Amino acid sequence: MEGPLVAGCLVAESVGVRFGELTALSGLTFSVASPSLLCVLGPNGAGKTTLFEVLAGLSAPTTGRVRLFGEEISVGRYPKARVGVVFQREFLLDEVRVGEYADLFASVFAVQGGREKILRTANLLGHEQKPVARLSGGEQQRLYIAAACVHEPELLLLDEPTSNLDPRSKEEVGRTLRELAASRTVLMTTHDLAEAEALATDLLFLVRGKIVAKGPLDALLEQTRTVSLRDAFFSLLPKEDAAIAAEVA
Repeated sequence: MEGPLVAGCLVAESVGVRFGELTALSGLTFSVASPSLLCVLGPNGAGKTTLFEVLAGLSAPTTGRVRLFGEEISVGRYPKARVGVVFQREFLLDEVRVGEYADLFASVFAVQGGREKILRTANLLGHEQKPVARLSGGEQQRLYIAAACVHEPELLLLDEPTSNLDPRSKEEVGRTLRELAASRTVLMTTHDLAEAEALATDLLFLVRGKIVAKGPLDALLEQTRTVSLRDAFFSLLPKEDAAIAAEVA
């Protein structure tokens, strides 16, 4: 995954985040080429969401820097027109309807015909009057992802997009992510090793705010002489982190 600072790449250099005495991230250095799907893995408290917020331009690192498309980002300087974001908990207005949600994002990104594009992509044509809150979990995620992609972003950031979904919905969203990753960079956080093994072209493991492994699945399996992502992950962890690692599915 590491490489030169070139246009079309996401590059993090020595990124660290502290909250008072707490170190949430420490010295993260990695890069992601396009197209690809990078899964950022780790147990609860590993720093996945903190990293996501930095990459999405919502907070600034305490140390280090992040570059998107060759330019350093900051909280007030971010290439919004080239990035789509789906948070782990998307905002949900009381009784907002599917069509209204699509209208909002089409308007935000000034995409002509964006409403129909979002609904078609999410396979929700004919559901315009249905409250978003009454969609299934999988339907909601399809809507959120379609809305985040209405402006055809080159980079898509997703924070645990399949958490709390049933297996069928996970598979449906997974197919969508594979299709998207064929033509752009997709970065998603997850704690689900099986999902990451099925989807990712590259993997990054976070434990206690530090990278413990990164690279394509085949390379990690060869490096650890294991046959599954789960076995590779556990073999790379320090023994003192075994209890934390047990949280990873």
